[in-house]
Amino acid sequence: MDEPRLVGFSGTQEDMIRKALAAMSEARYEVSRFEELIWVDLPAGFRAMCLENGAALGDEAFSSQDMLNHALEEEYLHLIQKSLGRATEFGKGTARYLEYDIDDIRKFPRPDF
Repeated sequence: MDEPRLVGFSGTQEDMIRKALAAMSEARYEVSRFEELIWVDLPAGFRAMCLENGAALGDEAFSSQDMLNHALEEEYLHLIQKSLGRATEFGKGTARYLEYDIDDIRKFPRPDF
């Protein structure tokens, strides 16, 4: 498995990312789509966001291994949507549609706390 470039993470976070990517690979996701993962200081309530070639992850994504698996899967699926041209233009309700579109195919559901 090719590892994406990891930017700004602690050693513990990098270990968690590697475990999440391994779990995704076992679930048959092509994690090589992630060229870069970066840590960002996201506002409360936000775990991650899709980038052109990867994802930005905030502290809330690292609240547990299950949450990180869920967050990385979500951003991976959004990368797929972008590659299919589904996330190029945004209008009213687009973000909600993109979320609902991936809910049925998730392999790592959002953990309940």
